[in-house]
Amino acid sequence: MGDASPSITCNYTKEFNMRKDSWGRYIRPEPQPDPRYQQQLSFTFVPRECTPEEQQEWQEKELSPWAEKQLPIVALASLMQIFSVGAMLTAFYIIGQYAG
Repeated sequence: MGDASPSITCNYTKEFNMRKDSWGRYIRPEPQPDPRYQQQLSFTFVPRECTPEEQQEWQEKELSPWAEKQLPIVALASLMQIFSVGAMLTAFYIIGQYAG
């Protein structure tokens, strides 16, 4: 009688180019991108420092107009919130008078 189960040896470590870590576990290498497809170029945007003239222009044209409009905008939003709470309380009162 021969051996019931023949010994099959597959060397996956050689086929997949696997190596072992410090604990003896096999590590697969990171997959490499397919060279047939285009790849995103690495791009790091580093803005240049602005000049004092550019900073002053930005302060006058972009920041100052919004700073002057900020108080009326916040006041209008606060009044809308107060009106909404008042309308809600009025609705509760009316519903309580006629439903109860």
